[in-house]
Amino acid sequence: MSFQVFLGSIACGDARETVRSIVGGTQGFYATDDLVMLLDNAIQITLANGCVDFMEFSTFRNTEDDEDIACAIIMDDTALSELKAPALVEFLSSLNGDGNVDDSEAPASYRFEGIGLTLWQPIAFEDALAELEHARDKDADDEEIAFLEREVKAARFFHTIGFGTHSSMCSFHEP
Repeated sequence: MSFQVFLGSIACGDARETVRSIVGGTQGFYATDDLVMLLDNAIQITLANGCVDFMEFSTFRNTEDDEDIACAIIMDDTALSELKAPALVEFLSSLNGDGNVDDSEAPASYRFEGIGLTLWQPIAFEDALAELEHARDKDADDEEIAFLEREVKAARFFHTIGFGTHSSMCSFHEP
């Protein structure tokens, strides 16, 4: 799996130097020996043994009109970042084949080992909606209701989509 960044392509297995040569001058660039972040953390690249092992992209919507998507992810001619959470899980399940799907933290997080892809959101839509309903039932103040309404709106989509090597997918099983 690779992605396009401004001047070039980065793929799992690429060397640290390749990553730095492509993204080193971009906005919000930060790097350590095992992590590269850019665009103010909208893209995070994890390195293992000096090579790209995992890449995570923020797809968080930050505006009222849902237009401010940090990273648009296209896979199999489908814009993953445009699919609402349940539809995205269904779509990726169809692409995953016989690969394991770790849904132990569903519906907030999934890992599709067959295609080397992860999904994450801080709160699942169902949980956000339940919190909003509870707040309304207890006559919470307008500020709390407005905050929870924003949470429900944001929870319709996953906040991050990650791609990784087989070894990075397996490392999620380690204690």
